Amino acid sequence: MRLLLSFLFFLSILQAEVLLLDKETEKYNLVPIVEIAIDSNDTADIETLLEHTLRFKKSEQDFFYFHFDPKNYWFRFSLENPYTETLDYRLNIPTAWLDEVRLYTFHDDGSYTLERSGDHVPQKELALPNRSIVFALDVTPGEHLYYLRIHAEDALQIPIFLTQRETFYREENVLNLFFGVITGIIIMMILYSLFYYIYLRDHLYAIYAGYIFLFIMMVLSTHGYFLHYLWPDAFWFNERFYIFSFIGYLGFMTWFAKEFLNVKAFSLFWEKTLSSIALFFFGLVLLSPLLPYALVMQIGVAMAAVVPFLLLIPTLLAIRSGQKWAKFYLFGWVPNIIFYTLWALSFFALIPYSLFLNNANSIGIVIELLIFSLGMVYRVEEIVRSEYQLSNDIKKDALTQVANRYAFNQEFPELLDTAKAAGQYIYFVMLDVDAFKLYNDSYGHPMGDEALKEIASALSSRLQRSCDRIYRLGGEEFGLLLCADRSEKIEEMVESLRESIEARQIPFTESDTKVVTASFGLIMVRPDTKVDYTEVYQHADRLLYQAKAQGRNCVVSQVI
Repeated sequence: MRLLLSFLFFLSILQAEVLLLDKETEKYNLVPIVEIAIDSNDTADIETLLEHTLRFKKSEQDFFYFHFDPKNYWFRFSLENPYTETLDYRLNIPTAWLDEVRLYTFHDDGSYTLERSGDHVPQKELALPNRSIVFALDVTPGEHLYYLRIHAEDALQIPIFLTQRETFYREENVLNLFFGVITGIIIMMILYSLFYYIYLRDHLYAIYAGYIFLFIMMVLSTHGYFLHYLWPDAFWFNERFYIFSFIGYLGFMTWFAKEFLNVKAFSLFWEKTLSSIALFFFGLVLLSPLLPYALVMQIGVAMAAVVPFLLLIPTLLAIRSGQKWAKFYLFGWVPNIIFYTLWALSFFALIPYSLFLNNANSIGIVIELLIFSLGMVYRVEEIVRSEYQLSNDIKKDALTQVANRYAFNQEFPELLDTAKAAGQYIYFVMLDVDAFKLYNDSYGHPMGDEALKEIASALSSRLQRSCDRIYRLGGEEFGLLLCADRSEKIEEMVESLRESIEARQIPFTESDTKVVTASFGLIMVRPDTKVDYTEVYQHADRLLYQAKAQGRNCVVSQVI
């Protein structure tokens, strides 16, 4: 038997193309020199293979891709070491989702060594523990024959590289750093989104956090980090977790697009369409433990090829409808589609494989998420600005543009307590336009409104310190909270306010003064006086009515 294998081994060497190794070349792409045979019936083993039960043919491409076809694929290649010393290489297939890869290394006597790797091989049986497919090749002087047998139920993306040991681990460290940086960025974005979700109670930020969380789970799972570091040998769980992250990511991607673009505001059809697509993905996640892995993945891959381009339609419709944030979505989505297209073309072997293209999908999504984050920041600013504006509008009198009764009720108690705590006097004024009902009856309510605006303007022009407050308390009644100190003559200040209203010369021929005037009640509260804001208000109201009783158009004051 040994003699037969030796004879078949030397015969295979004669047939296989030989790669002459060179110390100066750090990395080889073996795909152009390997020969491939397909075992459709899963009947061939290495002995029958040497007997030429399968027909090998030379590869005509730089990269292998097989679409969800659970056959056994055999690859054959020869290496020649022209030097006197052993050359240390790593044979690497930078793909983490191959079920099982067997490497047969033939020796000079025709015997062979079998090593295994793959995401369905127990970790203790791996040729080299690594997140992808890696074998150590110590190529001794002379010519050597190798066979690879690859099996997977997933789509097979098979670049085959022979790399010098130092170069391989240097590239591996760069990739680990790359994914570490991406993971760090994503974690910060998740925390940022959750913070704003808690702060704003806006569910869009929770959706965004789920979206980017599933993205990084998908990326790390795709590149074998979880199986290698977290749950080695949990093969079924690893497949289902990848389905959960991949299909779940597509669901959250669609859901986020629907909510971020506020699709229901401009298209009921697209709102229902995107909702249905998202629900389909979430339903597929729930059913995935009961369905064949390959079937779920084929559905997911097919949908992933369509949905990103489909989302461009509601994005453009949102921009046309005037959605403020839709441009951020477009600016993020276009780079993602470009990088995704490059990755897909490389994945399906339509353009040459490269390390960059192999990770282009992840790079595109990171760019997309960073731009989306800027959009979310802009959205936060818009929300805060809108809430601030709404808060101001709620507290502002629509007619006179001074603060209203609601603002007075909110601010006056707090300002009173602050002044007491600081040992300051409180100066509160109530004023009422004299005979305003007669004015309205004589000139009409539109003219009455104009008179109130003039009065508010007169008060505002005289009270320009940031601590002064003017409130329209209702109808023709105003309240003033003044921040003067005891060195100022507060009575003279209030008298000047009364004069400024009279000086506006708003015609009112039916009154004794022939112009619009107002009566004032001024209450001055000592810091040690124990009164609350309702008592202060009542004192000022009583003084106002005394001013009315004394003939109107005057100021009545009191210190308590």
